[in-house]
Amino acid sequence: MADKPEKKTRRKKADRYVPRPVGRPSEYDPALAQEFCHRVAEGETVAKICDTPGMPRMTTFFTWMERHPEFKESYAHAKSVQLERMADETLHIADNATNDWMEKNDPENPGYRANGDHISRSRLRVDTRKWLLSKLAPKKYGDLIGKYEAPAEIQVEVDSMAIARRVAVMLLTAARNQDVEDVVVKEKK
Repeated sequence: MADKPEKKTRRKKADRYVPRPVGRPSEYDPALAQEFCHRVAEGETVAKICDTPGMPRMTTFFTWMERHPEFKESYAHAKSVQLERMADETLHIADNATNDWMEKNDPENPGYRANGDHISRSRLRVDTRKWLLSKLAPKKYGDLIGKYEAPAEIQVEVDSMAIARRVAVMLLTAARNQDVEDVVVKEKK
Protein backbone atom coordinates (compact mmCIF):
# COMPACT_ATOMS: atom_id res chain seq x y z
CA MET A 1 0.00 0.00 0.00
CA ALA A 2 1.14 3.41 -0.79
CA ASP A 3 1.74 5.85 1.99
CA LYS A 4 -1.12 8.23 2.37
CA PRO A 5 -0.23 11.90 2.54
CA GLU A 6 -0.51 13.29 6.03
CA LYS A 7 -3.44 15.48 6.73
CA LYS A 8 -2.61 18.98 7.84
CA THR A 9 -3.99 19.60 11.26
CA ARG A 10 -4.81 23.01 12.55
CA ARG A 11 -2.94 24.22 15.55
CA LYS A 12 -4.71 25.65 18.49
CA LYS A 13 -4.25 29.33 19.19
CA ALA A 14 -2.31 28.51 22.33
CA ASP A 15 0.30 26.63 20.25
CA ARG A 16 1.08 29.42 17.85
CA TYR A 17 2.28 32.99 18.07
CA VAL A 18 -0.57 35.45 17.79
CA PRO A 19 0.71 38.86 16.72
CA ARG A 20 -0.61 41.98 18.38
CA PRO A 21 -3.48 43.53 16.51
CA VAL A 22 -2.51 46.23 14.11
CA GLY A 23 -4.02 49.58 14.92
CA ARG A 24 -3.96 52.38 17.38
CA PRO A 25 -3.90 51.99 21.14
CA SER A 26 -7.27 52.30 22.83
CA GLU A 27 -6.33 51.34 26.37
CA TYR A 28 -5.06 54.10 28.60
CA ASP A 29 -1.28 54.19 28.79
CA PRO A 30 0.21 56.82 31.16
CA ALA A 31 3.46 57.07 29.15
CA LEU A 32 1.54 57.61 25.91
CA ALA A 33 -0.74 60.12 27.64
CA GLN A 34 2.33 62.02 28.88
CA GLU A 35 3.79 62.11 25.35
CA PHE A 36 0.42 63.30 24.03
CA CYS A 37 0.31 66.18 26.53
CA HIS A 38 3.95 67.06 25.84
CA ARG A 39 3.18 67.40 22.14
CA VAL A 40 0.15 69.58 22.91
CA ALA A 41 2.33 71.83 25.07
CA GLU A 42 4.82 72.08 22.18
CA GLY A 43 2.06 73.56 20.02
CA GLU A 44 0.70 70.61 18.02
CA THR A 45 -3.04 70.31 17.55
CA VAL A 46 -4.98 67.36 18.90
CA ALA A 47 -6.06 66.44 15.36
CA LYS A 48 -2.46 66.34 14.13
CA ILE A 49 -1.34 64.24 17.10
CA CYS A 50 -4.24 61.81 16.63
CA ASP A 51 -3.32 61.41 12.95
CA THR A 52 0.16 60.21 13.92
CA PRO A 53 0.64 56.41 13.81
CA GLY A 54 0.97 54.95 17.28
CA MET A 55 -1.05 57.71 18.93
CA PRO A 56 -4.68 57.26 20.02
CA ARG A 57 -7.53 58.21 17.74
CA MET A 58 -9.65 61.26 18.45
CA THR A 59 -12.44 59.16 20.00
CA THR A 60 -9.91 57.47 22.29
CA PHE A 61 -8.58 60.89 23.29
CA PHE A 62 -12.07 61.99 24.38
CA THR A 63 -12.61 58.70 26.20
CA TRP A 64 -9.35 59.22 28.10
CA MET A 65 -10.45 62.75 28.98
CA GLU A 66 -13.73 61.42 30.34
CA ARG A 67 -12.42 58.40 32.26
CA HIS A 68 -9.03 59.53 33.55
CA PRO A 69 -8.99 62.72 35.65
CA GLU A 70 -5.18 62.73 35.79
CA PHE A 71 -5.06 62.85 31.97
CA LYS A 72 -7.67 65.59 31.89
CA GLU A 73 -5.63 67.64 34.37
CA SER A 74 -2.38 67.05 32.44
CA TYR A 75 -4.08 68.04 29.19
CA ALA A 76 -5.47 71.24 30.76
CA HIS A 77 -1.98 72.17 31.96
CA ALA A 78 -0.49 71.37 28.53
CA LYS A 79 -3.16 73.50 26.86
CA SER A 80 -2.36 76.48 29.11
CA VAL A 81 1.34 76.08 28.25
CA GLN A 82 0.38 75.95 24.57
CA LEU A 83 -1.57 79.21 24.92
CA GLU A 84 1.41 80.91 26.57
CA ARG A 85 3.62 79.75 23.70
CA MET A 86 1.07 81.04 21.22
CA ALA A 87 1.05 84.47 22.91
CA ASP A 88 4.85 84.53 22.68
CA GLU A 89 4.67 83.55 19.01
CA THR A 90 2.47 86.55 18.22
CA LEU A 91 5.19 88.88 19.49
CA HIS A 92 7.88 87.00 17.59
CA ILE A 93 5.90 87.09 14.33
CA ALA A 94 5.07 90.78 14.74
CA ASP A 95 8.69 91.73 15.58
CA ASN A 96 10.26 89.61 12.83
CA ALA A 97 10.87 91.84 9.80
CA THR A 98 12.68 89.19 7.78
CA ASN A 99 11.40 89.13 4.18
CA ASP A 100 9.31 92.29 4.68
CA TRP A 101 11.46 94.03 2.05
CA MET A 102 12.47 92.71 -1.37
CA GLU A 103 15.19 93.98 -3.67
CA LYS A 104 13.85 95.39 -6.91
CA ASN A 105 14.94 93.61 -10.10
CA ASP A 106 14.72 96.79 -12.17
CA PRO A 107 18.25 98.01 -13.03
CA GLU A 108 16.90 101.47 -13.87
CA ASN A 109 15.18 101.81 -10.52
CA PRO A 110 17.32 99.97 -7.93
CA GLY A 111 16.33 99.73 -4.30
CA TYR A 112 13.88 97.86 -2.15
CA ARG A 113 10.12 97.57 -2.06
CA ALA A 114 7.75 96.24 0.57
CA ASN A 115 6.83 92.57 0.28
CA GLY A 116 3.06 92.90 0.68
CA ASP A 117 2.44 89.15 0.55
CA HIS A 118 4.75 88.46 3.48
CA ILE A 119 3.43 91.37 5.51
CA SER A 120 -0.18 90.29 4.91
CA ARG A 121 0.65 86.69 5.81
CA SER A 122 2.33 87.82 9.05
CA ARG A 123 -0.71 89.94 9.91
CA LEU A 124 -2.98 86.95 9.29
CA ARG A 125 -0.82 84.72 11.50
CA VAL A 126 -0.88 87.24 14.34
CA ASP A 127 -4.62 87.92 14.01
CA THR A 128 -5.44 84.19 13.96
CA ARG A 129 -3.43 83.59 17.12
CA LYS A 130 -5.00 86.62 18.83
CA TRP A 131 -8.48 85.39 17.93
CA LEU A 132 -7.76 81.88 19.21
CA LEU A 133 -6.29 83.22 22.43
CA SER A 134 -9.33 85.45 23.01
CA LYS A 135 -11.69 82.50 22.50
CA LEU A 136 -9.74 79.82 24.41
CA ALA A 137 -8.74 82.06 27.34
CA PRO A 138 -11.10 85.07 27.34
CA LYS A 139 -10.37 86.01 30.95
CA LYS A 140 -6.68 86.39 30.19
CA TYR A 141 -6.52 87.39 26.51
CA GLY A 142 -10.02 88.63 25.70
CA ASP A 143 -10.91 92.16 24.64
CA LEU A 144 -13.23 92.67 27.61
CA ILE A 145 -10.98 91.64 30.46
CA GLY A 146 -12.95 93.53 33.14
CA LYS A 147 -16.24 92.00 32.01
CA TYR A 148 -15.37 88.63 33.50
CA GLU A 149 -14.60 89.89 36.97
CA ALA A 150 -17.23 89.57 39.68
CA PRO A 151 -19.08 92.84 40.30
CA ALA A 152 -18.29 94.60 43.55
CA GLU A 153 -20.97 94.46 46.19
CA ILE A 154 -22.79 97.73 46.72
CA GLN A 155 -24.01 98.53 50.20
CA VAL A 156 -26.87 100.96 50.50
CA GLU A 157 -28.17 102.35 53.75
CA VAL A 158 -31.92 102.86 53.70
CA ASP A 159 -33.43 105.80 55.59
CA SER A 160 -37.11 104.94 55.84
CA MET A 161 -38.14 108.47 56.93
CA ALA A 162 -36.43 110.00 53.88
CA ILE A 163 -38.24 107.55 51.62
CA ALA A 164 -41.59 108.32 53.30
CA ARG A 165 -41.04 112.07 52.79
CA ARG A 166 -40.22 111.58 49.11
CA VAL A 167 -43.29 109.42 48.55
CA ALA A 168 -45.47 112.02 50.27
CA VAL A 169 -44.05 114.80 48.10
CA MET A 170 -44.65 112.74 44.96
CA LEU A 171 -48.25 112.03 45.97
CA LEU A 172 -48.93 115.70 46.72
CA THR A 173 -47.42 116.75 43.40
CA ALA A 174 -49.54 114.22 41.56
CA ALA A 175 -52.67 115.35 43.42
CA ARG A 176 -52.06 119.00 42.54
CA ASN A 177 -51.82 118.11 38.87
CA GLN A 178 -55.33 116.59 38.98
CA ASP A 179 -58.55 118.51 39.29
CA VAL A 180 -59.59 119.06 42.89
CA GLU A 181 -63.06 117.59 42.18
CA ASP A 182 -61.55 114.28 41.04
CA VAL A 183 -59.59 113.94 44.29
CA VAL A 184 -62.69 114.71 46.42
CA VAL A 185 -64.83 112.22 44.44
CA LYS A 186 -62.27 109.48 44.90
CA GLU A 187 -62.14 110.07 48.66
CA LYS A 188 -65.96 109.75 49.03
CA LYS A 189 -66.10 106.39 47.31
